[in-house]
Amino acid sequence: MLEHILLYLRRNEIFDICINLHTMPDKITSYFKEGSNWGIRIHYVHEDVLSGTAGALPRFRDWLREDRDFLVMYGDILTNQPLAPIKVLHQNSDAFATLLLHRRQSSNSFVELSPEGRVINFIERPSSDVWTLLQRQHPKGFLVNSAIQFLNSHVLDYIEKHNCFDLPRDVYMKVFR
Repeated sequence: MLEHILLYLRRNEIFDICINLHTMPDKITSYFKEGSNWGIRIHYVHEDVLSGTAGALPRFRDWLREDRDFLVMYGDILTNQPLAPIKVLHQNSDAFATLLLHRRQSSNSFVELSPEGRVINFIERPSSDVWTLLQRQHPKGFLVNSAIQFLNSHVLDYIEKHNCFDLPRDVYMKVFR
């Protein structure tokens, strides 16, 4: 699966990749090495204790340039969605984050947008009562987070300042409200 993701990133002209390691780090690094066999450059960061989808990001600070926005993609995502349009939208909007959303009938999260396309509500793991209400309000399905997002480099400052550990719960739900 990780190889599929790396090849997907390369097809989307993302050649410099950092992988957050936790499970089987030795197998991953010995298989992928520095990435040259795949036409990419891989940097590794290892976390002994899982720190959530946002908690690991400050460890990438040395790898990221201060003025460079970056892509975060979870390691369990399979997609063929072109990344260039999302990247251009992010760059042109000067956004804190630009999330790839998709429509689903059910999920563990729900994203509500303003008429301008800005996130105004991010409901993560709603209670069954809230979920029932949302299903009535959105019979055609929900916009949900695809776990592919371009982030402004300043998100690292926010995460470090607020000791955040999860992008949806601790960053997006607080910043977008």
